[in-house]
Amino acid sequence: PRRTRRPHARPSSFPQGTTATVRDRRLPSHRDFAAPRKKPSSGCDRSITIGPGETCASRSTRPGAGLRRYRAGAGVDSLSKTLRPPKPTMSAIKSLLVANRSEIAIRVMRAAAELGIRTVSIYSAEDRFALHRFKADESYRVGEGKKPLQAYLDIPDIIRIAKQAKVDAIHPGYGFLSENPDFARACAEAGIRFVGPTPEVMTTLGNKVAARNAAVAAGVPVMPATGRLPRDLAEAKKLAAEVGYPLMLKASWGGGGRGMRVVHTEAALLNAVQMTKAEAAAAFGNPAVYMEKFLQNPRHIEIQILADEYGNAIYLGERDCSMQRRHQKIIEEAPAPGITDKQRKHIGEACAAACRKIGYRGAGTFEFLFENNEFYFIEMNTRVQVEHPVTELITGIDIVQEQIRVAAGEKLRYTQKQ
Repeated sequence: PRRTRRPHARPSSFPQGTTATVRDRRLPSHRDFAAPRKKPSSGCDRSITIGPGETCASRSTRPGAGLRRYRAGAGVDSLSKTLRPPKPTMSAIKSLLVANRSEIAIRVMRAAAELGIRTVSIYSAEDRFALHRFKADESYRVGEGKKPLQAYLDIPDIIRIAKQAKVDAIHPGYGFLSENPDFARACAEAGIRFVGPTPEVMTTLGNKVAARNAAVAAGVPVMPATGRLPRDLAEAKKLAAEVGYPLMLKASWGGGGRGMRVVHTEAALLNAVQMTKAEAAAAFGNPAVYMEKFLQNPRHIEIQILADEYGNAIYLGERDCSMQRRHQKIIEEAPAPGITDKQRKHIGEACAAACRKIGYRGAGTFEFLFENNEFYFIEMNTRVQVEHPVTELITGIDIVQEQIRVAAGEKLRYTQKQ
């Protein structure tokens, strides 16, 4: 008889780091490793078409199923056996939407899956084959007809998807809408928990001038600086003389090393102010700038904190991110070399006290310049940072999981002594 081509045999074991393919030219799905389940309700991303006759099977609605084949050391002896996800540990958050993409979206999904939380992802048209789409239990396309950046910034559409998926909370990750108080406010108005601080606190700390004033009120050491620069050049020159040259011009709503310029003399001030305002308006939609003292050879130190809504706050040590290129961090080191235990305790307790005073909740980072054994506050990031795993490695604390627990209304599980 005529011989027919047989499909790939199913392997007898599921070694760590491997992914099985049952059929030729098909993306793997959790159904390669688990028994089929009932067809879920319509409305979410259950299948995609890769080409003529090539379809990726749908994902299970059980929390963590979309992550199963990627989890190392899962303890699955054969593909015929299924890995039971952990039972939910929180009643307030049973499903979580990650309003982000790529690495941070996958990082948040891993933390949620370990807590037994159902995960939902969003993706733009250009990200329809991105890994974060397939790691979630459900995924939805966001920003129909929009460019990739605008799609992930589409607050109304993200809220629509969150309601459709019936999620309890939204995690913003970092970048995009992670420090946007309007997004946090939209979540609150929709009855969805935002994994982060309140909109009011984000508004205060998002503006660098307001954040500096809040730091002064909380007793955190700050850099000599001005408020928002006036339009009057003569008044601006007077303020610059009070701060002292050299000084740094900064965008009030800036970040990521943009909207920053060093001024060494009064003669260069006018042109520098005009250029910085134009750059700030183009990059952040707000031309407001201010001046602060420029240190010649400082180190960049940041303090990781965790706080809950019950007035508990702890610091998780510091990271040294002085190795930078064009104000972009290249290497993070923890604990920071050259910082004594006394200095670490002093600045850490000041940051924790500031969190309690302003009513901060969740994960955050205070950033400082350090020179001549003195700390000078720069800004606070009201989100999880790209470099958060450095602190996780030296403390053993899962910062993203703690974020989710705090958003669910739980108290911090750790004390400063611990």
